[in-house]
Amino acid sequence: MLKYLGAAFNIPESINWLISLKELCIKGTPVKELPLSTSSLPCLANFLAGGCRFLKQVPSSVGGLNFLLELELDYTPIETLPEEIGDLRVIRKLWLRNCQSLKVLPESIGNMGTLLSLYLGGSNIEKLP
Repeated sequence: MLKYLGAAFNIPESINWLISLKELCIKGTPVKELPLSTSSLPCLANFLAGGCRFLKQVPSSVGGLNFLLELELDYTPIETLPEEIGDLRVIRKLWLRNCQSLKVLPESIGNMGTLLSLYLGGSNIEKLP
């Protein structure tokens, strides 16, 4: 597990060297973007980014995180989710509570056959796919 407690606005690209990393927690940091290289983080199971108040975008590469079980984006100003999010084939929990800038979920979310929990409370989702 790597808990990123820095005050930096960006995660260093060197994070992609941690090929055995299972959990990445950047909760509450001022991170603006995610340099996720899916081929470099093949073991990542939990990605926790709740409360990252400057994080407006999730990279399309997130769909290549083949072992991701939990994705937490609560209290972030994300505006859209990439269609590739539907490629998360083993995901169990998706946290999108209080994502007030998020209005629509991508159609591909229906491809998440293993999704057990989808948390949307306090978000402004206008319709479900």
